[in-house]
Amino acid sequence: MTQVSKRYLSSDVQKRMFEVFINAVSKAKYRRDVASFLTDLLSPTERIMLAKRLAIAYLLVKKSWTYREISQILKVSLATIQRVSLVLNVQGDGYRKIVNSLLKDEQIENFMNKVADAITVIPPGGANWKQWRKEREAEKRSRTKAF
Repeated sequence: MTQVSKRYLSSDVQKRMFEVFINAVSKAKYRRDVASFLTDLLSPTERIMLAKRLAIAYLLVKKSWTYREISQILKVSLATIQRVSLVLNVQGDGYRKIVNSLLKDEQIENFMNKVADAITVIPPGGANWKQWRKEREAEKRSRTKAF
C-alpha cells in the first residue's frame, strides 16, 4: 500500500508540488516518454493500482457490467469499485474525459473482451455444460462487451 509521510506539509507546498507534477507529465510529447517517466516514477504495485482504477472507471461508464462482475474481472474489492464510482459521479470530469477517449479505442475494447471471456470459461460447479454454453452464447450476443 502506498504510504505518505506523517510529517506535516503545508497545503501551499502540496499544491505547488502537484502543479510541478502535472507540468512534468504534460511535457512528454510521445507515448514512450510518458511510459518511461511513469515506469521510473511509480512502483509496479502503484502502476497496477492506477491501471485498475482506470479500468474500473471505464467499465462503470460503459454501464454494462455489475460491480461483482467488475470485481471478478479486475480482481478488485467492491469497496474500490464504490470509491471510483463515487469519484465518477461527484467530481469525475478527469476520469470521464479520459474514459470517453478510451471508449473510442478499439484495441482496448478487444483486450477487455478477451479478459472477460477468459474468466468465464468454466461453468459453476454442478452446472449443465450444454445449457451453460447456450446461456453464455446468448449473453455474449445480447450484452455490450466490457472494452
